Amino acid sequence: IDLVGMQYTTYIEDGTNEVDSTLLAPSASVFINKNKIKVHGDESVRLIRKNVDVTGERWTYDHAEKRILIEKNVRVVFSMELKDILK
Repeated sequence: IDLVGMQYTTYIEDGTNEVDSTLLAPSASVFINKNKIKVHGDESVRLIRKNVDVTGERWTYDHAEKRILIEKNVRVVFSMELKDILK
């Protein structure tokens, strides 16, 4: 399935309907094989979560693992204090 203007939103599974994360991309392809869903794009992607904003290019999202791999021009902005991150 090829998508244009993708916006994929996941919610916290506690019944509050609070957004967990949003994935935005100008285009993407969805691959469904049995019960496994993977989404891929060569263009830009933006992942928005409560305390982090990630952008980059050439990416893959694995729904079963709830994992995104971004391969190029990655930029991560944290909006929280990161104590002792370099220890």
